[in-house]
Amino acid sequence: MFRNILVPTDGSINNQRTLKVAASLAERYDAKLHVLCVTDIPEALNAAKGDLETLVNDMLVWARKVVVDTADTLRKSGVKQVEEHLRKGHAAEEIVAGANQWDIDLIVMGTHGHRGMDRVLLGTIAEEVVRSSPVPVMTVRM
Repeated sequence: MFRNILVPTDGSINNQRTLKVAASLAERYDAKLHVLCVTDIPEALNAAKGDLETLVNDMLVWARKVVVDTADTLRKSGVKQVEEHLRKGHAAEEIVAGANQWDIDLIVMGTHGHRGMDRVLLGTIAEEVVRSSPVPVMTVRM
């Protein structure tokens, strides 16, 4: 049923539950897990107070570490097929673009579970992905 499952990650400790769900699905369907970390450099530039080149390099190093560490965790948990991906841009747009590019059948991602006005005011990457994804999205409440 699922051959390719995309797991976007930001490296947070809250992501562990999402990884367990994705690993379980990959094992059940003998699917490949695609681990993705997106760096939103323009957003980070607004908050930066230092050297632009250093900031960009630091963000890319951080994102690479997130992807490698997450993929290693998944492999240690028994997932046989894991691919690592990095993208730059707005997270929701890049997740959907990756889903199209890598022939993804399902996206599994965490959500902070905001309700009511918090959700309206804050918005979430998960909500944007759910609204624009060409494939089913499973959200895992953290």
